[in-house]
Amino acid sequence: MQNLVHDIFLEYEYRLLSEVDGSEMRYGLVDQNKADYYICCFCDDNTNLRDYSNQVELSFSDENYYSKNKSDPARKKNTSIIFFVETTDVLEFEKQNQKLIYDIEESTYYLKKYVLVYSQDHVYLLNKNVGQNEEKTSLKKKMEVIISDVGEYRKSAKSNKSDSLYLFVLKLYAKIPFTSYNVRPEPLIGESLEKIEKEINDQKDDTVKSVFSTYIDQKWTKEDLEQVAKGIEITDEEIKNYITQKITVSEGD
Repeated sequence: MQNLVHDIFLEYEYRLLSEVDGSEMRYGLVDQNKADYYICCFCDDNTNLRDYSNQVELSFSDENYYSKNKSDPARKKNTSIIFFVETTDVLEFEKQNQKLIYDIEESTYYLKKYVLVYSQDHVYLLNKNVGQNEEKTSLKKKMEVIISDVGEYRKSAKSNKSDSLYLFVLKLYAKIPFTSYNVRPEPLIGESLEKIEKEINDQKDDTVKSVFSTYIDQKWTKEDLEQVAKGIEITDEEIKNYITQKITVSEGD
C-alpha cells in the first residue's frame, strides 16, 4: 500500500518530505509556493487506532517539530493526516470500529484526519493491469476508468462487497482529498428519457384516436364517458413503475 500511495502522491505532483520505516510518510506539493501537506500513517487491524492517532497528533504539535519548520509557518494550518488501515475483512472492521473512525475524523483538533480501511486484495486488483501494456497506464488514469464503469457501480451498489475494486477506488477519492477525476455524463440516461417521452406521446396519440373513433361511431352517454375515463386513468405509482421499467430496458440495450 505504501508504494501505491507514494505513486498517487507523485502523480498529483507531491514530493516525499520524510519517511519513518515505511510506517509514516510525509508529503508536500512540488510547487513550494502552495501549502498543502500530508502525513500518511500505515498500520493494521491489530493497532490501537485511537492511541496511534493521539500519538501522531502529539508528535506534530511538539515544539521541536515547529522549531525545525519556523521558515514554513503555513504547515501548521495546512497539514492533514491519513491513516491507512490494512485488514482482511473491511466491512467487519468498519462495522466494529464505526464510532472510533468517526471520532478520529471528526476530532475538534485543528488537523484534518481521514481513515481509509483496505485489504491487500484491493491493492493487488488496482495494480493488476497497470504497466502490462506497452505504454504504462498511470494510476490516475486507471482509477478514472474504474470509477467511470457504470456496470461496476451498479454491481457495487447492490452487493456492497468489501472486496469490490470500485468501492476501494471510491474510498481513495474520498480519503485522499486532492484526488479528482473528470465526470463523464452517462449518455444512456438522455437516450432513455427520449425513448420514454416518445412512447408516452405515441400512447397518447393512440388514446386520442381511440376516443375520437368512438365519438364518430356513436353518440356518447354518461356510461360511455365513465368507461373511457377508467381506460385512460393513470396513477402516480403506475407512472413511476413505467419510467423505472423503461430506463432499465433502455440501459440494457
